[in-house]
Amino acid sequence: MNITTLRQKIDATDRSIIKILAQRLRFSEAIGKEKKKGRLAVTDRLRELRMREDRCKLSLHLHLDPRWVEQVFRLIVKESKRIQKL
Repeated sequence: MNITTLRQKIDATDRSIIKILAQRLRFSEAIGKEKKKGRLAVTDRLRELRMREDRCKLSLHLHLDPRWVEQVFRLIVKESKRIQKL
C-alpha cells in the first residue's frame, strides 16, 4: 500500500473512533440519568477499577502499551463523568 492509501485508512479509522466516542457518551448520558433517578453517585470506584483491569488485559492481548491505553481511558472516563453530572 502506498502512503496516500494508508493515510486514507487512518482518516477513515479516526472518523470511526469519533463516532464510537459519541455513542459512548450518549450511553454515559443515559447512565447519568439512571444514576440521578436512583440517587447513585457518579463515581463508581469498583467499576472503574474493573474497567482498567479489563482494558489493560485487552491492550496486552492486542500488543498495545497498557499505560497509553489507560491514559486514553482516563480521558474518556473523565468526560463521561462530566456528562453524567449535567
